[in-house]
Formats: sequence, C-alpha cells, structure tokens
Amino acid sequence: MNSVTDKLQSVRHASRAVSALSCEEKDTVIKAVAKKIDHSRDAILSENQKDVELAKKAKMSKAGLHLLELTQNKINDLLYGMQELASMEDPIHQTLKSVELNEGLELYCVSYPLGVIGVVFENIPEVLIQVCLLCLKSGNAVIFKGGKESMHTQHILFSLVQEASEECKVTKEWVALVDAKQDLKKLLDQQEHLDLLITRVSQKTTKLISDRAKIPVLHQGRGLCHVYVDDECDVDMAVKVCYDSKCQNPAAGNALETLVVHKAIAATFLPRLRDMLSMANVRLLGDDAVLKVLGIEHATHKDWGAEYNDLVLSITIVESIDDAIGHINQYSSKHTDGIVTKDKHKAKKFMQHVDSASVLWNCSTLFSDGYRYGLGGDAVVSTGKFHARGPVGMEGLVTYKWKVIGNGNLVSDYYVEEPKKFTHKMIDKRYPLE
Repeated sequence: MNSVTDKLQSVRHASRAVSALSCEEKDTVIKAVAKKIDHSRDAILSENQKDVELAKKAKMSKAGLHLLELTQNKINDLLYGMQELASMEDPIHQTLKSVELNEGLELYCVSYPLGVIGVVFENIPEVLIQVCLLCLKSGNAVIFKGGKESMHTQHILFSLVQEASEECKVTKEWVALVDAKQDLKKLLDQQEHLDLLITRVSQKTTKLISDRAKIPVLHQGRGLCHVYVDDECDVDMAVKVCYDSKCQNPAAGNALETLVVHKAIAATFLPRLRDMLSMANVRLLGDDAVLKVLGIEHATHKDWGAEYNDLVLSITIVESIDDAIGHINQYSSKHTDGIVTKDKHKAKKFMQHVDSASVLWNCSTLFSDGYRYGLGGDAVVSTGKFHARGPVGMEGLVTYKWKVIGNGNLVSDYYVEEPKKFTHKMIDKRYPLE
C-alpha cells in the first residue's frame, strides 16, 4: 500500500485495536521501543549524520542543525522521557465526571481516544518517537509526514517502532510514515480518515496547512519568549534565570529571546548579566535606554518580533510592570513568558495579565516543556486557545464520551401533570462498565 489514502485506511482500522489495548500492553510497547533505541544508538547516530551532512551542504542554519543533530545526551533524554511515559496512569477510560440525573439515571463523562492523528514535522527527528508514543499511550493511531531534512533518521526510528510493536504482538499498522513532498497536500484532504493534524514545521509550511486543511489543526507556536526583570528582584537569581533561559538550549522554542528590564534595576543588573552572557558568546542588542548602560548593538523595531533560536538576545528597558506587560503582550508569540521579582502581588499581576500559554515566576523559561510539566512529553506546544494550549501531552490527545445508564427511564415522565425533577447531583462514582 503506497498511497496516503491506503495507508490511512490501514491506520484507521488499526486504531480500533490500539484503543482497546490495556495500559500494561501499551507500556510494554513503549519499553520495547526504548530498549531498541538504546541498543541501536550507533546505527541511529550514523543515519542521523547522513542527514546532518546533507543539511550542511544545503546551508541549513546553525539553529536548524542543532535541532536536527542527535547526540548521546539527546538519546538519553528521549529514553528518560519514555521511561516516565510508561510509568504514567492511562489517560483513557477515566471517569471525568459523574452525575445523578435522577434516581436510577446516571450520567458519566469518560475520556476516550481521538482516533487517528496526523503529524507533520521537518528537522527534529526525535519528534517521531515522542509523539507516536504519546499517541499510543492515549489510545490513538498516528501517521507521520516527515521532512526531507531528517529522512534517514526518521526511517530508522520508524522501523524500530514497528519492530517493537510486532514483537509485543501489537499490529504495526497503528503507526505509518509518508515522506514524499506531494503527500502533505494529500493529507490535508483526509477529513474522513484523520481526526486531528499536528504540525511541527516552519511558518511558511504552517501557513500552507492553515489555508488548505479541512481537519482540526494544532500548530507548533513560535517561541518568541520574554523574561521581565522587576526592580524588586533578587539580582543574583535574575542573572542565573536569564542565563539559563537563553543559553541552556538557545535553539529551543521556549528559550529567552527578548529581555525586559525595569529602569530602576538596569544599571545594577545589566552589566552583571552582560559579563555572564559574554562567556557564552551571546550577541546583545538594546534600545536607546539600554545603550546608555551597555555598549552594545542597537536593536531595531524588527528585533522585538524576532525569534532568533540562537545566541542572540534583545533587551529593552521599561518604566513599570504595566509597560512590561504591554510590551510582552504586543510582541510575544504567546508561548512562554516569565517574571523575576520578590513581590508576589506583581507576580500575580504579571501571570494574570500576560496572555501566554505558560507564564512563570522566578524560574527559567525552559521549564515550559511537556516532560518537565509531567505530561509525558509534548506532541506540540500550542499557542492557540482552541482544544489544547501550551505543551500538549496525553490529555490534549484525548476527547470524551457522555455515557448514560438508566433503568427504563422515560423523558415523557418529565412532561406530565406532576413531572419528575432532575436532581443533577454530583456523585463520587466511576463509570461501572469499564
């Protein structure tokens, strides 16, 4: 079966079997995939180097290469995440709400898989493992459209998932991979077979998908993240938080891109931060007020909307926390923004009024992550507000069913001279038929 439609029909059929797997069966597959990846490190890294060399010839950016290239540490992180995922509670068939409608008539809201999820990604090959196992744990089948940038790596990872599934006596058809350029447009027309499409792609491809898709889409949001350093901050803490947010993984979507500093603390804080960032060769740009404190490059208006994904940081000085919130809400991509302050009232104000998926107080922006949030990883970080927001873990990959259990109850009993009345009483009871 070579066509996208044929593969999707096969995945749709397999999704019924996946939704019926027990948590133990799903965890067995996850552990088997982890074991295969651990034992295949050399082969995976060898295939990945083929992709890296081709990307270098194509003059991929430094940030792009950083995302594309796998390392032993990245594989270690991937395996740790898989171990965490396998230890988590099953997200499906959970009773979310139970209500007594009337005596002998009970309503249950029960979590349930979405069905078939499509994932479009480009140059982050481990996305295939992270997302497919999140889909498996949440009872979904999945089809991937990989990019040419990670062609060799994605194929070896895909083959390991299928091998592990077969060894665990789970149909390998629950996960599929297509990679031809024309396959993307074909996927966008598959509303009959796809329940959700997740995108981890460039802004250009995101626009194409948004314009064409006939199915619900969760987009990977841009990562234009801010930290506001308040005048009532612990300066040592602020320096460390900003350094970690910028330098620990500068290519990440949750990395700091623009620093906002209160004018009263600027002369004390900025020179210390500059000295620390200089050790990591971070290029600094600032507005007129910043240039009076630091001898750095002048930031242009474009810098406030720039997602650098590199060792570059733009800095602005503001008069108040209200100005900071205004600047962030104007330029932020609504991914992740943080504040460093001792004042809990300012922290509350910032976290209430900054309109981003994740807001943080006195900690690195890099904590905005599915694994670090305990979500079993993230299939995507959504900056929209529909269906799921922020790091989308297992809970974002399930829906729910309303299930009603009665005993010959009739609606007509509620429309007589002395009608029955609904009690609508919340009850502490699990759905009894699981």
